[in-house]
Amino acid sequence: MSKNESLATPNEIGLQQSILAIALALKASPGFNNEALKLVAQKFISEPPAAISTPEALVSYRRTLEALANDQEQALKWINQSL
Repeated sequence: MSKNESLATPNEIGLQQSILAIALALKASPGFNNEALKLVAQKFISEPPAAISTPEALVSYRRTLEALANDQEQALKWINQSL
């Protein structure tokens, strides 16, 4: 772990994983507009709130947003094979 990366609490990890699970389920759904999700996530990544004032906070803030902006192709393949 780099000096600019902070450890997440169990609650934060659970929230991140829950958000990613919902996002993956939506991305696997026919007709879901993944481009809109990526656009919004990228906007939030590039324009963090003023309260995000340290490098550690920025890394933590961006972690889930970057996962949402990612296409998650491997996870989607696994979901489609499992259904």
